[in-house]
Amino acid sequence: MSELPATLGRGVSLRSDSGHTYTIKDTLVARPKPFSSVFLAESEGKQFVIKDSLGSEADLRYRANVHDRVADSPHVRARIDTITGESAFVMPYMDDDLLQMAGNNLFKDVRKNVLRQALCGLRDLHDKDLAHNDVKPNNIFVDYQLNPDRQVLLKSVKIGDLEEAVVIPPGNWLRGPQCGNKNWRSPEAWARAGQNQASDIYSFAVIMIYVMHHVMVFYEEGDNLLDEDQVWRRILWQHVCVFGDREAYAGYLEHVTKTQPEFAAQLDEMVQEKLKEGLFPPFRLYDFIEPEFRDLVGQMTNLNPLNRITAKEALQHVWFTEGDEAEKA
Repeated sequence: MSELPATLGRGVSLRSDSGHTYTIKDTLVARPKPFSSVFLAESEGKQFVIKDSLGSEADLRYRANVHDRVADSPHVRARIDTITGESAFVMPYMDDDLLQMAGNNLFKDVRKNVLRQALCGLRDLHDKDLAHNDVKPNNIFVDYQLNPDRQVLLKSVKIGDLEEAVVIPPGNWLRGPQCGNKNWRSPEAWARAGQNQASDIYSFAVIMIYVMHHVMVFYEEGDNLLDEDQVWRRILWQHVCVFGDREAYAGYLEHVTKTQPEFAAQLDEMVQEKLKEGLFPPFRLYDFIEPEFRDLVGQMTNLNPLNRITAKEALQHVWFTEGDEAEKA
């Protein structure tokens, strides 16, 4: 391998472990090391994405194993090449991400199809005992084209950015980290309690609401003016109000207490105090939203992670299968 450049950027060429040469055309996301940056690259007339600074050689091997578990999935954006010297993976370039695409005025069947294919990717991860741990719309990638009449033709939908993904065998839990982005993370992740594939399901359901109804349930513009304690209190109270009921909350509190008893006590004290002021209307009573969608989201967002449906079960729900429009995936 040739001597590595001190700084990656436009015009730099990198030789991969497989012997291919990738020339960087642009910087898509720039972050200071040790954080990863993302580059648009070209090789043999095709476009790719390079993500660098993925950690030590041991980290890179672990992440390679994660990617290789789902390399055959048509709905997961996994690595197709490695540049060990830059601790980097090469991945297919895709046109857009769901955060941006969902802001367009897309027909309902297109939005539903994107969600179905992305959920197939999550199912494929979970089938290989992987939890994604950072499910959010900008980690779902879409290739599509617009016809002259502005109709969207989907070519490919993949869930990606697997840097936080870990192997969690059935019945096991990841404990300690606060996985995910604050606008999409599960209530157990907020508590740093046990997290696993069920936590991904919760986050995906929150994305579904955003895609179908253009609402970011837990986003509030003024959060940047609040301290960390105020933010978790506001957001977790919304989780309890929007998706909770008495039984689910009791199960959630029991789940958190097992590993985070002090936080569970603070949480319950806050909830009991807030209950005196009254609850927000729960999602299950949003009668302006179709009942099948409410039912599916409700099963995916049970506050108790032990009682959530799986990705495979969600794909079999009538909301995805009605009209016999579901693709075999």
